[in-house]
Amino acid sequence: MPGSTIGEIVDLQVPDGTMRVFTARGEVGGVGAGDWKYPAVIVIQEAFGTNDQIQGWSRRLAAEGYYTAAPVLYHRNGINPTTAYDAQEEFMKLRLGVSNEAMATDLNALMDYFKRSPNVDETRVGIVGFCMGGTVSFMAAARVPGIKAAAVYYGNRILVPDVEGGPTLLDEASNIKCPLIGFYGALDPNMTAEQLEMVKGKLKDAGVDADMHFYEGADHGFMRDDDPDVFNKAASDDAWEKTLAFFKEHL
Repeated sequence: MPGSTIGEIVDLQVPDGTMRVFTARGEVGGVGAGDWKYPAVIVIQEAFGTNDQIQGWSRRLAAEGYYTAAPVLYHRNGINPTTAYDAQEEFMKLRLGVSNEAMATDLNALMDYFKRSPNVDETRVGIVGFCMGGTVSFMAAARVPGIKAAAVYYGNRILVPDVEGGPTLLDEASNIKCPLIGFYGALDPNMTAEQLEMVKGKLKDAGVDADMHFYEGADHGFMRDDDPDVFNKAASDDAWEKTLAFFKEHL
C-alpha cells in the first residue's frame, strides 16, 4: 500500500536562471529518508504549467517509493506560471516560448542535482510526462543521458517539427536507449490510430523497447481528474497501474 510523503521545494540554478522543482519522497520506516537512496522519477507538466494536478501525480508516485521531482519548465516567465485549462492563448504562448533545447538543458541540470542528492540513486532515474510533458518525456529519452525509463502520456508533438519541413522528435528514435511506455486516447485528434501505428513501427525499427496503449472512448488529457470534460476513469486507472508496473520493472 502507498505510504505518506515528505515534500520539499528546491530552487535549482540552471544556465539561464532559477528553476523551481517540487520534490517529494516516501517516508521510510515512518521517519525521514536519512541515508536512504530512492529511485527517482521526473514528472513533467502539461502545457498548463506545474499545477496542482501535476504535483498531485508526483506525490502519488512518491508514495509508491520514489523520489519525485516536478520541475517548472516555464521558469523563464516566473516562479511557477500556470493557466486555466481553457486559457488557450495564454498557455500556448508559454508553451511555444520554451524550446526543446532549453528544456533538455533544464533536465540535464536536474540530473546533475540528482547526482549531488544524498537521497537519489542516480543510476535509477525515470521520467513521466503528460500532454506537453509526454513530448518532453520522449525527447528526454532521446537526449538526456541517464534516463532509464520513459512514460509518455498523449505527447503528440513528437510528430511536429520545430522548424517547418525539418526533423521531428520521432526521427530521433534511434537515440533512445531505454524502455518506453505510451498512452493515447482514441478520441484525441492529435494522434490517430494510423499515426500511432506509424510511431510504433518507427520505434520498432529503431530497436526501442516500446509498449504503446490506445484507449477507446478516451480523449486527450484523460488523466486529468479535475477536468470533467476529458477525464476517463477507466483509462486513467489502467494507465496508472501499467505505469507503476513499468517503473517497478525498470528502475
